[in-house]
Amino acid sequence: MTFYHGTSSELVKLGDRLLPPGETGVLREVGRQKNLDVVFATSSLSMAVGYANTTARNHGGDPVIYKVSGKFRPWKNKVGTTIFVASVADIVEKI
Repeated sequence: MTFYHGTSSELVKLGDRLLPPGETGVLREVGRQKNLDVVFATSSLSMAVGYANTTARNHGGDPVIYKVSGKFRPWKNKVGTTIFVASVADIVEKI
């Protein structure tokens, strides 16, 4: 399965790895204090585009989408889920 991560060029301070907000101190969703120990990804490219656009709108910069890999597991155990989490994610390529 292919995983994508949408973000903003304003928040990109990384090499080849995405770390969770608890380690970077960068909160993509203002006011959110849960799930600070995981990196989110989606199996849906269109959802990643939506996340990137929202993040760019909220934080400035341009939307950025990465294809990522890692030990992802479903965020919620629902059939057909498209949202996954991992403790870290490696950037495979910029889309």
